[in-house]
Amino acid sequence: PWIERFGFPVCRDGKLYIASHSHFFEVEPRTGRMLRQKVFPFSVNCYHQPLFVGDRAYFGSVKNGLVCVDMKTFDLPWTAPVEEAQFCAMNYIRPPVRQLSSAPALWKGLVWASAPDGAIYAWDPRTGERRERIFTGAPYVASVTVAENRLYAADFTGRMRCFV
Repeated sequence: PWIERFGFPVCRDGKLYIASHSHFFEVEPRTGRMLRQKVFPFSVNCYHQPLFVGDRAYFGSVKNGLVCVDMKTFDLPWTAPVEEAQFCAMNYIRPPVRQLSSAPALWKGLVWASAPDGAIYAWDPRTGERRERIFTGAPYVASVTVAENRLYAADFTGRMRCFV
């Protein structure tokens, strides 16, 4: 009852984590009891699984790009913006939309994700500093993935890109 809308839950260290409309929850998986929650002053509304790296969790948001949560304190150290989306598929969201619609992935020590602005981003996981923005011109609505030390991304036109 405390979840408005939610994304993909992830189990980590015996607890369940999930991003909701404007919350990030830590839940006891056997009982469903909420252990901790972080309420954001902005809408997350990007329903994909969070990425955990060390003591931090990373996931997307509608207007604030990549979100970082400190797992020890449940504080918000930073958000990392993306450029304005080329289109928005959700009719209940009004422009400007700086959405990160991709589940992030760790590759070569950076947090990578694709965005509907037609670019693939990489951020420093500690500071949120943008290290790469690879503009390909076609929006991304699917998540990036890492396999065999390569980063893969499929754009909205159906092109698959591989980075080595």
